[in-house]
Amino acid sequence: MEWQVSAFGWDEMCRVDLNRDRREIQRAIFTRAKRCGFVIGLLLLLAGAVFLPTTMRCLAMQQTTQSILRKTAFLVSRTTAMNTATSVLQSEQESYRTALAARARRKVWGDLLASIAAAAPHGIYLNSLQIDSMTWRLQVSGTADDLGVINQFMQQMNQSPAITNANIVQTGLDENAGRQVRFQASALSGLTMGG
Repeated sequence: MEWQVSAFGWDEMCRVDLNRDRREIQRAIFTRAKRCGFVIGLLLLLAGAVFLPTTMRCLAMQQTTQSILRKTAFLVSRTTAMNTATSVLQSEQESYRTALAARARRKVWGDLLASIAAAAPHGIYLNSLQIDSMTWRLQVSGTADDLGVINQFMQQMNQSPAITNANIVQTGLDENAGRQVRFQASALSGLTMGG
């Protein structure tokens, strides 16, 4: 085993340049380097002070943008749900309107028949009643005790708000019923499908 002894001496000693001009030049370079370092540090600090608020605003804007995108996605999903609900409601509304229209048609038919029944005086016997659902023209035929009762029936039908233009189309004696008068009349309904 060998022992290595470090040379205590000349390699580790501080070197001093004895040339004064060179020392001054090196000191000037070192001073200039310190100034440049100070200026660069100052510029970095100034740049940090200037760009820090801008950077913070950019980060805040990114967060705001992400928040807006999340809210937009939520609103799109809510809009889709509302559109689905709207279409369901519209179909239910259409079904309800159809049911109301059917109810109104039934009511019109009932009101029309009630008006004819109310206009018929004693002595009128209806054999048939035909109603054209497209033109709302009524064709009534039957028998009556006499012509006066038929005229009274026509007048009362014309006075009804549900019937207009009631008039006698044809009359004649009913051979099977003895003294009774056979008649045919026509009229228009004053009611419409809407009620």
